[in-house]
Amino acid sequence: MRGFRFAAAPTEEGTFTLLPMIRQAGGDVPTIGDRAGIDALTMVDTLVNVDHGAPRGAGLGPVRRRRQFAADRCAMMVNSPWVLPPVTTGGIDFAVARGRRGPRHRRAAGW
Repeated sequence: MRGFRFAAAPTEEGTFTLLPMIRQAGGDVPTIGDRAGIDALTMVDTLVNVDHGAPRGAGLGPVRRRRQFAADRCAMMVNSPWVLPPVTTGGIDFAVARGRRGPRHRRAAGW
C-alpha cells in the first residue's frame, strides 16, 4: 500500500482539494503566482511527481478514492464528508486529521 489520493482534476473537485492547500500556504486564487501560491503548487507537484502521492489517482472521483482506501491501495486520502459512512461501517481502522497549519498559523476553511 502506498500513496496519498486527492483530487487534482481540472474541475471544481480539484479546486476543493487544491484551494485549501494554497490558502494554508498564505496564497489565494487572485495571487496564485506569488511566493505562497508557488510554494503550495510546488508541494503538490512534489507529492505527485516525486513522492508518487497520487499515481494514476489524481483524477479519481470521491467514490473511487474511498474504494482504493478501503481496499488498502492507498494509505491516505483527501475526500468529501459523504464518503465517511461507508468507511466507518467497513471495518477500516482510520482516523480523520485536520489540515496542517500554514506559515501564518492558519488552516484553510474546510480542513
